[in-house]
Amino acid sequence: ILNVVKCRAPDNRVPKAEEAAACIPFLRKQIDLVSPRIIALLGATSLKHMDSTRKNFSMSDEAGKFFKLPSYPDIEFVVLYHPAALLYNAGLKRDMWTHVKRLRKRIDELDLFG
Repeated sequence: ILNVVKCRAPDNRVPKAEEAAACIPFLRKQIDLVSPRIIALLGATSLKHMDSTRKNFSMSDEAGKFFKLPSYPDIEFVVLYHPAALLYNAGLKRDMWTHVKRLRKRIDELDLFG
């Protein structure tokens, strides 16, 4: 589990663009060191900062989608709701469970655990 921003924003607010920009090089280095095959992006903040082409989007439209990024052609990304969103909106839990099962199926297809 890696965070886009490496420190907690005051009052648990969404990180500012400059805060994320300062931390992105560390995140990219962590990804390079681990060399994952799949990365689950938890929430809008992680999606926005990993894929800067997505400006205005709805998490309900993006959640559960798999995609690749030109900067990481060997990694599949999947968008999931942030766990805090499930605390604030229990109605998302069913969708989240569906998305997690699809993620598990994809992990099995890639035979990531031998």
